[in-house]
Amino acid sequence: MRWIALFYLVVILAGTVGLGVIVPIKALEGLWSNHPQAWVGVAMAILALICAAALGVVGLAIFTEIYYDELQAERERVEEFLNAYRARQRAMLEELDEAVAYLREIRDLLREARGE
Repeated sequence: MRWIALFYLVVILAGTVGLGVIVPIKALEGLWSNHPQAWVGVAMAILALICAAALGVVGLAIFTEIYYDELQAERERVEEFLNAYRARQRAMLEELDEAVAYLREIRDLLREARGE
């Protein structure tokens, strides 16, 4: 899933850069060459910049939504693992408490046998 999200981000960034940089430069070439209808190039450049901004905002919003869902799934997996780990640690501590109780009983019996 991560590769799909990364690919989506690359496509959105490439489209945004293409619309925001390359299209306006090509559209404004008429201005630099003193073309009589250069205002069409200006209008196209402005429209391309607006479309690039819209594509960037919408694309990143969709990307964050996709990534957020993936992040939530990963967080749930980690939380499940941590809960299982905590339960195992609690069980081990209970076993150690039992072992400590047995060792104290053995200590007391040895003290009694020694005569203290």
